[in-house]
Amino acid sequence: MPFVITDGCILCDACVQACPNHGIRKGEVIYEIDQDACSECVGFFDRPQCAKVCPMDVCVPNPRIVLTEEELFERARALHANSDTQPVLTPQTSHFQRSAGRRRKPAAPVASSPDSGTPAAPETARQSPSWFGGLVRQWLGSEQES
Repeated sequence: MPFVITDGCILCDACVQACPNHGIRKGEVIYEIDQDACSECVGFFDRPQCAKVCPMDVCVPNPRIVLTEEELFERARALHANSDTQPVLTPQTSHFQRSAGRRRKPAAPVASSPDSGTPAAPETARQSPSWFGGLVRQWLGSEQES
């Protein structure tokens, strides 16, 4: 499924630079993904880069266009036929193969808190890939209330 950008786009430009196919352009209101240029980054990355870098989580699969891994890879090859950078289909460059062959690693043991006897929460700076988007949404929400 080629990706689309929903109306929550804040025009941050992150997705434009991340697209290996140069298929994202500024539309009238938000950025738009050329549906004929989107290969979901198959052949280049293990996940679509627009979705990976978007702070607002507005890059989502287009449910109206369903393409197989082979179709997406052929699209990438055609788009880069005359380019120095050629797509290569491996488990590291396809989210189809990575998700099919990926096994979950067992969770690391959680240290218990010395004073309470209950497990301590793992210390991570980022709680989710979209932690920045959450901060921006909170900030925009507080700005709108003012």
